[in-house]
Amino acid sequence: MQRPGVVQNMTVNEWKERVAGKESSVVISFLEHKTATQQAATLILDKEEEKWFEIYHNLVRPTLLKTNKTIANFFISTSGERLYNVSNDVARFHTRFGLKPVSSQVVRRMSETFVSSNCRNPNETQIFSKLLAHSNITAERVYCEKTIDNMIKASLLPDRIQRELEEQASTSKAAMEDILIMGTAQDNIPPAICSKEVEFERFTGKYPLTVEKDPPALKRCNAESTIHGQHLYDRWRKLQNRMRVDYIIGLLQDHRPEEDEIKRAIGHQLWGKNRPRVKDILDQWKKK
Repeated sequence: MQRPGVVQNMTVNEWKERVAGKESSVVISFLEHKTATQQAATLILDKEEEKWFEIYHNLVRPTLLKTNKTIANFFISTSGERLYNVSNDVARFHTRFGLKPVSSQVVRRMSETFVSSNCRNPNETQIFSKLLAHSNITAERVYCEKTIDNMIKASLLPDRIQRELEEQASTSKAAMEDILIMGTAQDNIPPAICSKEVEFERFTGKYPLTVEKDPPALKRCNAESTIHGQHLYDRWRKLQNRMRVDYIIGLLQDHRPEEDEIKRAIGHQLWGKNRPRVKDILDQWKKK
């Protein structure tokens, strides 16, 4: 979840000076870049990822280096030179394998949105934002505030939240099934009403949240749940709208867009309904 420049400018010395964290499955590598295009950043690797890097450093990188030439950068091109533009390399990778392009900017923004929307602890949310090192302006201050333990906790936060949400949904679903069985077995006990979370999980299983798909109509939502139909309708649209805001920001890459440029980007999409507003995109851009 770091900017491409962080990995592109990572040095061999920074790799060698990596520090082991308390969590046995995590190794931390500090990277400090102080130019306009390089942020102070923390790269967290689990044991498997560390092994990938180790194999690359020991076995792959030496075969790419040109004879009698020293390059400080950890990752180099197949021609034995510094990497020129990691973002373009990733985009070409997507094209080659027929994948839908997803920029690091979109991944970072959606990760922060996911954590801030589902984490009740403001301190953890703040630490996660520090892990992302969002801007050059705050990079120096943020770097000074970082600790190994905090950054490790921040890197594990999305997975922990995801597990908690899955456990919560699983528990709610299991309890719902027990009550429904009880209600069926005893005529005098009516089936329980599904909670909003269980209903929404079931609904998104039937109508998956995607950037491209038009949102289901309110009539359809009410048909799926006479009690929570409005909730399903509003929540589905709200989450998709956020996804579309992030998608447009990702298309515009690393420059502040003008209103006309945003309108053109939205107009190129085949979105009949639930189009994001220009104002929302601009507001979200200021927060990044």
